[in-house]
Amino acid sequence: MELIQTKNLLTKEEEDHFKSKEFWNYFPFYYLVDPTPTAEGYSNFGSLSHTLVNRWYEYGESSPTVNSDSYKFFKELFDRFCDINDIQYTRVLRMALNLTMNISAEFIAAPHVDHILPHNLCILYLNDSGGPTVFFKQKWEEGAIFDIEKSEIIEESHPEMGKMIQADGGHYHTARPCEQDTYRLVMVLTYN
Repeated sequence: MELIQTKNLLTKEEEDHFKSKEFWNYFPFYYLVDPTPTAEGYSNFGSLSHTLVNRWYEYGESSPTVNSDSYKFFKELFDRFCDINDIQYTRVLRMALNLTMNISAEFIAAPHVDHILPHNLCILYLNDSGGPTVFFKQKWEEGAIFDIEKSEIIEESHPEMGKMIQADGGHYHTARPCEQDTYRLVMVLTYN
């Protein structure tokens, strides 16, 4: 699996914006009880999320539904990443900000794929924290069951403010929890 990454994607002004308590104190996040599909033998721990673009095709819609006034700003960051890495795309499938905190488990969510159609996954880390993103060798196949004992970890990406990564979204992935009394804040975007 090839992991494309760009460090320091954000300008100094953008970094300061994301470090601002005044901004985040009024930014709406919503609690998701079950944020990812649950695989047998795994638990999901709730997380906070702000949906920028709904998983539109899963709801029978013909085009993306923008769900947030912040969409344009985050879409511009994604486009900047694409320009830097010469990435072409057709459509955004999903975009959200996810906020997780420390839990006492190996992973914050069940290893999963975001969609069953071919796609790429991008993650923009919006703070320095623990809680690396973990990618497994096993890819989604219809009818196959994810087995952590048979699927080795092939990549771990550690959060750094302003780092954006892209990976083949067909690989199962999850994240480890961050350290106690800290949080992990990411923008997750899928596209094809």
